[in-house]
Amino acid sequence: MAGQGLCLASIKWAFTTTYAANWHPLTWLSHLLDYSIYGTFPGGHHLTNLLWHTANTVLLFQVLLC
Repeated sequence: MAGQGLCLASIKWAFTTTYAANWHPLTWLSHLLDYSIYGTFPGGHHLTNLLWHTANTVLLFQVLLC
């Protein structure tokens, strides 16, 4: 299903699949969006991963400083 990118059918699939006995629709939606934007170029997927981790690190520091 990931080969289609982000579309209505793939969104439904992301919320209903239990691939490898796990249910994680946000992971699938992120992957589908990355595929829609970058295609099979791995650098784009890594960039998105880097941005998510950077945002979460900043958020954690903000929470810990309060």
